[in-house]
Amino acid sequence: DGKIYQTANLNKLTIHAGNANPYSVSIEVAGLSYDKNGKQTWVDVDHWEDVTDKQARSVACLLVALVKKYNFTYEKVHFHEDLCNKQRYEGRLVWIAMKKYLPNPPSGNKPTPYRNSKLILDPRFPEG
Repeated sequence: DGKIYQTANLNKLTIHAGNANPYSVSIEVAGLSYDKNGKQTWVDVDHWEDVTDKQARSVACLLVALVKKYNFTYEKVHFHEDLCNKQRYEGRLVWIAMKKYLPNPPSGNKPTPYRNSKLILDPRFPEG
């Protein structure tokens, strides 16, 4: 529904995506995952449900506020699948959905900065 909940203090150390980093902020977006037969699952995930427009708008507004508060650029935004062993497109689907609501969004593909592995591109989302 696009509601935002703060679950961690921005001034305290948290552990997210397998990393303890006092200089990062994490954003989670709730969604369901499905297997290749369309059955809801958390094992052998084939695809995620679409990010709703309300979710995309809310996350974009939150990101714009965080960029302003902490004075960083969109290049400093990273995705679950870049940082640790997560399902492909777990974070990129949110990025793709919300980019249209960002002022001056970056264009083109966003590279994976940390993991030394190729991200399997999903043909439904050619932007990557």
